[in-house]
Amino acid sequence: MYQELHLPIEKQARIYTYGALSSQTQFLWIACHGYGQQAKRFARKFQFLDPQRHFVICPEGLSRFYVKGFSGEVGASWMTKEDRLIEIEDYCNYLNKVWKNFTSKAPNAKVQLLGFSQGCATLCRWIYNQGNLSYDRLILWAGIIPEDLPWKTEAPKRFREQPIHFVYGTEDPFISEQRSQSFKVFAQNQNLHNLVYHPFEGSHKVDRKVFEQLCNTWNLL
Repeated sequence: MYQELHLPIEKQARIYTYGALSSQTQFLWIACHGYGQQAKRFARKFQFLDPQRHFVICPEGLSRFYVKGFSGEVGASWMTKEDRLIEIEDYCNYLNKVWKNFTSKAPNAKVQLLGFSQGCATLCRWIYNQGNLSYDRLILWAGIIPEDLPWKTEAPKRFREQPIHFVYGTEDPFISEQRSQSFKVFAQNQNLHNLVYHPFEGSHKVDRKVFEQLCNTWNLL
């Protein structure tokens, strides 16, 4: 008889960090990269932050692949449409371990969650599945909250308490004017009045200058 099975296994996940973690850490970041990126490169986006005050954790997606062809640059992914629910379960368990491992060492730090592109949906699904995360700010950079979460039941409770910042480039091919407007309508329908929009002139990237300006606005520098 033909059947599909899932066998839990042990797997090592790669994580890059920036800063010096201690009980004196003021801001702890969990930052999820986008599709086809690597955590080590994504972590460099945070190097303007004071490493004595900030500790940044950049977990890498569990699946790696050659970005072009069969050799050369390697990127990582959080999930694909294949075996989708299992991959979501796996990365949620992974992020739970990241959370438990690092937040306990900086109990007074204000937690900042930042996702870029595919990392936005990753963080949002984790927030929903975890249910009781205590964080200070959610930053969705070039990505949106998944609309297929159960918004008629539990999902609104997970996203209405803390500020949500939607940052996107006006020339981003993945965030068209139509898509950004559609997301705004969706947010209004879900009463996400804590959602703040930050459009900037640019494309699909974490713009260093814009990021610094936002951190300054949020009193993180």
